[in-house]
Amino acid sequence: METDKFNIDEILGKVQRVSTPPFLMTRIESRLEARHKNAVIPRLVFATLVILVLVNILIINSNRDQTMNSESMPLLDEMNVKTTNQFYYE
Repeated sequence: METDKFNIDEILGKVQRVSTPPFLMTRIESRLEARHKNAVIPRLVFATLVILVLVNILIINSNRDQTMNSESMPLLDEMNVKTTNQFYYE
């Protein structure tokens, strides 16, 4: 354990400072900004999909209630089909 620590300290002691290319910081900042701008689009798409699904569910539920009450009830009564979700009748 102690020899490993000594080897690591020896290797890190040989590390020297490297000269950076010009405008490196501005390049890094521009890439970070580009990533941030691209991250907004998936959030917008996800929000749009959620709203679309909710609207579809509301439309389906409202249409189902209207059609069940008016047109299909006599047919369902003739066929003796139960229209409730109740499993046990007490």
